[in-house]
Amino acid sequence: MIKQLSIFDNEVQQKERSYKVLDIVMVKNNADKEVDPESYYYLKEFEGKEGKILGVKKKPRLQYRVEFRNGLGYFYHDELMKVE
Repeated sequence: MIKQLSIFDNEVQQKERSYKVLDIVMVKNNADKEVDPESYYYLKEFEGKEGKILGVKKKPRLQYRVEFRNGLGYFYHDELMKVE
């Protein structure tokens, strides 16, 4: 049987997989230099660095405020991965 998804199903999935305040995350650069150079060079500055999540904003797109040793950065969910 096939289940039809509603427009709210994506929000539920984001809640399940979102990181929490004080989680330790690492920045990954998944931006294409040719398509989105602004994001590419912003992420390149933080790529591979670990930081602590200080804030979560769920709308309009899941994003995080992350503290590093030398400052703050703002990232979308798909630009981070949790450090275990």
